[in-house]
Amino acid sequence: MVNDGLIELGNANVKIAVQPKAGASLAYFKANIGAKEIDIMRPATAKALTDSDAAGSSMYPMLPYVNRIHDGFFVYWGIKRQVPSNVSLNKEPFDGDGWKFSWNVKEKSDKKVVLTTVGDPKKGFPFSYEAEVTYTLTDSGFNTHIMLRNLGILPMPCAMGVHPFFPKTKDVNIKFKAKNVWEHLGTPLRDKPYNVTSDWRFEEGKDIAKMTLDTCFGGFDGDAEITWPSNNVRLKIKAYEEFNHSILVVSENKNIFSFEPVTSAIDAFNLASRGIMGTGIKSIGPGETIEATVEFSVEEL
Repeated sequence: MVNDGLIELGNANVKIAVQPKAGASLAYFKANIGAKEIDIMRPATAKALTDSDAAGSSMYPMLPYVNRIHDGFFVYWGIKRQVPSNVSLNKEPFDGDGWKFSWNVKEKSDKKVVLTTVGDPKKGFPFSYEAEVTYTLTDSGFNTHIMLRNLGILPMPCAMGVHPFFPKTKDVNIKFKAKNVWEHLGTPLRDKPYNVTSDWRFEEGKDIAKMTLDTCFGGFDGDAEITWPSNNVRLKIKAYEEFNHSILVVSENKNIFSFEPVTSAIDAFNLASRGIMGTGIKSIGPGETIEATVEFSVEEL
């Protein structure tokens, strides 16, 4: 169903709403738990719906890079590439181009929406590319599949990910496994990542409501669980092979947090240009593609 620019997909258990004009983002992700309908992700704010602003959405795709590019430039094949800021309060470009675009609907059915867009190297990321995002409804959630294709004549560096916003209840708990920490609270590393210590170990699960984190993890194995005991619900996240990094952002004075499966470390282009290994940076030749999937599924406790 299409409602005021939203494409709604649903079944007896879950429903989502896709916003093509707002960066291929989601307006909501809800689940029926017992006799209640629960917001699994933060529903889009009224202002975001009016302004078609992905920043106020439930989730948006990040492409062709994730998080920020330090100082707005990187060097690739010996050429300095400038990337303009795309956020008014941030001088550095942030989370890619895709979330700022209005996307085209390529395909739509009761269970699936396919959206496409094309990057303009004269206005944003300095390479020509095509992107495709597919949302597919499942019995217990949905899958997000992202594809990038290089439309240029030179190899293109790239990264991608998803940026969901989750409600932060007093008892919310997150569980995932990672091998190292690339960056914590905005302080970039310039040689190699930290090894994971007890402060950053989440494989047994941790309550995060009172924590403050803005942290990029490497060696993410792709599996994560977010549990809200007070809502009697658990979300399972399965990020496939390309998504081997993650970013966890929690602020004590906000009622939302984000856990973002991504393909690269923060500022990966610049790290890789200095010869730092393991950043997750991808390079695709002319006409080549990169693609990967993240699955979200809900279960009642």
